[in-house]
Amino acid sequence: MLTFTDWNILAGQRIKAPLNMIEFYKKVAKYFSLLIVITMLVAALCAFMFFGRDELLPAAESPIPWHIETIKDQLTENRSSLTVLNQTEQLDFEYTLNAVDEFPYVKLLMVFQQSDSQFGTVNFSHYYKVSFDVECTPYNVATLNLRTSDPKVTKAGDYNSYRFASHWFDCSDQSTEEEASLTGLEVPLWWLLENGISVHDRTYRLDQVFALSFDSSRHGPVGVPTRITVSRITLHYYQWEYLVVFALFCCCAWISFWAWAFKLHSTYLANDIRAKIVHDKPLVAYQKLSITSHKDKEKRAVLEYLAKHYANPDLNMELLIQELGVNRKKVNEILREEIGFTFKAYLNKLRLTEAARLVCDQPNASINEVAFSVGYKNVTHFNKLFKEEFGCAPNKFKKLNLAADTIADDE
Repeated sequence: MLTFTDWNILAGQRIKAPLNMIEFYKKVAKYFSLLIVITMLVAALCAFMFFGRDELLPAAESPIPWHIETIKDQLTENRSSLTVLNQTEQLDFEYTLNAVDEFPYVKLLMVFQQSDSQFGTVNFSHYYKVSFDVECTPYNVATLNLRTSDPKVTKAGDYNSYRFASHWFDCSDQSTEEEASLTGLEVPLWWLLENGISVHDRTYRLDQVFALSFDSSRHGPVGVPTRITVSRITLHYYQWEYLVVFALFCCCAWISFWAWAFKLHSTYLANDIRAKIVHDKPLVAYQKLSITSHKDKEKRAVLEYLAKHYANPDLNMELLIQELGVNRKKVNEILREEIGFTFKAYLNKLRLTEAARLVCDQPNASINEVAFSVGYKNVTHFNKLFKEEFGCAPNKFKKLNLAADTIADDE
């Protein structure tokens, strides 16, 4: 009979084996959570860097050099007036539209000075929107215009010959932020008709930008001094390289993590199975049983017979009963009281424990040889029972065991 100390040892082994995997899950969960946090921080940083900005004000810090030009109506002697008050730190200008002409106007142009064509245009194709802070006194309606070169109409030096696309905005004495999509501006119908261009041709080229301009509108005050102050002009663009950086980080970090986790799982699983083998070995230590009565002799006989003959492929309950002269009920009673298993379950436990030991101790042996040596005629059935017992197929356990040995040798 197993002593109280023996059962304590077995109980301790039963606790120790699953703890190995619990430690694995704790460790993986810890580093998984840490990697989640790091990924979120990198994502936030890349998202912040993804949205690039070029500030056109103040003028001295603008990445695209520009200078101010003005245009006023010239149809009568009572033409509109326009005075630029500040063009360095901000755009601050005052104008008065004449009350005589039907369509009076003034235009303040930010003419870009980087020449990549005969008309001195710059490339805005990488920008997707423009935003600006503006205030007006009194309340006003004005337009922001993107002026671009048109090969059919544009003439060098003639500012009115540049195709333009507009964004209308309201402004008051309270500074407000305005945004305009650079791909969603509207080319005026009257400009197309005046220049003999099809009314369906509303396109404009962002790679041929000549100027940005702030223009008065026919809906604004006429004959009244009006002041417009633009304190910020920002061109927005996407920096796609930061998405590439984030994608590469995620690929490298997460592939490395899962590779590490898989390798660690293999090590812990191999150790866990080894601990299980050690835990199950006392089941065949029949010599530890004490003999004090006839009942104990029967117990000893049954357990000793199973320990010696479990590798016999023809071993079954009928053969054991025939050999020992003990009835079926008695055999099952002995096994339940002493081991806690049925005959079939205990026989499989003995065979699988020995099979796992053989896989560890004789790595050159094939799985078929191991299965036959411990009493299984059907290798498929053996593989199924082994996986149910140890959590992985024999072949995988063999690989895990070899990998764990290699890691242990390296350390």
